[in-house]
Amino acid sequence: MTRPNAWARRGATLIELLVVLSIISALGALALMIAPGIANQDNTLKGTADVQSSLKIAQGMAAAAKLPRGVRLIAPAAGSATPNMVTELQYLESAPVLVPDPRVLSATDGAGNPRLNPPPFGVNWPYVEFQYELYTGSEPPIANSQWTLPGNPPPNTIKRRTCNIIGLTADQELQVVDGSTLVVPTLGSFSRIIGTFPIPANTTANPPTPRKLSVVLDVYPDAALGAGTAYRTYHFGLYSAPSPLLGEPTVPLPRNIGIDLTLCLPLQTAGGAPWGNYDVMFAPSGQMLASGTRQGGGQIFLWVRDYTKLATMPAVEGPALAAAFRQGGEQQIVSVRGAAVGAAPVTWPDMATGMYPAGPKQYKFARDKLTGQ
Repeated sequence: MTRPNAWARRGATLIELLVVLSIISALGALALMIAPGIANQDNTLKGTADVQSSLKIAQGMAAAAKLPRGVRLIAPAAGSATPNMVTELQYLESAPVLVPDPRVLSATDGAGNPRLNPPPFGVNWPYVEFQYELYTGSEPPIANSQWTLPGNPPPNTIKRRTCNIIGLTADQELQVVDGSTLVVPTLGSFSRIIGTFPIPANTTANPPTPRKLSVVLDVYPDAALGAGTAYRTYHFGLYSAPSPLLGEPTVPLPRNIGIDLTLCLPLQTAGGAPWGNYDVMFAPSGQMLASGTRQGGGQIFLWVRDYTKLATMPAVEGPALAAAFRQGGEQQIVSVRGAAVGAAPVTWPDMATGMYPAGPKQYKFARDKLTGQ
């Protein structure tokens, strides 16, 4: 008869079980440390994708409706724990264009006669008039002007810009408010109106002057006007200020993810406590509507990040900036240039010094991506 082997293994010993349990516990603890970081990165990328898709949807809406459409970054209410972080988006629309006198867009009148532009004497058609005042070269810059270099501005440097809309009815003037858009097809310009100042008619002047609506624009068509100091056109339109698109729900960003208004470029300068809503509007062609405060310079940058990892990003380069990037986790920039919408990671500074080389700095990757560099 064969004797069973006394050393045959029938199971694990207590020590082996303890070792296995220790390994499983260590791996579990490691997973708990890594998983939130992975989830956070996924949330940041998801928030970036949500912002991109919302902008592209607005472009599609504008093309379909043949009217301006856009996206509003809804600023937090005053007293919010994160006053600089946008966590919700809203689609915008503009009402159909207000053409003060549609007849001026027709080549002929009702009788089939050719329509003159400008109109014959005695016919009062509404028109837009630009007037530029230039420096002579011997005068100091006006107060609060853009001129910051030493000495007097050289001759033909623009001193003041004036835009007047003439010939509107009282009801039409009431429809032109801050946030409206002035469209001048002959110049190919879309300009946001940021101030309106009615000027009454002066019947005692020689010659008498008609009633005017003087408007302040975010962007003036300097490049299109060239060296001209005055320009008049009867072909123009006015879009009302954007308003929330009826029936469209707001778009919330993922948990703890927001768009940092303090890091967006150009900065939002409109009113609000402490920040105003940040609007991005598109023309029916898909092109971003020009605006000096938000869409100026041809490109905007929207900084998406997890605001629970870092309350604020330092504004000054240096060791504190490098430490902030180490702490801030995944950060992305959504950028719009013309009709192109893209995203890229935030460019990190040198981790030893916290400094950037000369150039677009944090926004370099996003800028290069859309400019093809």
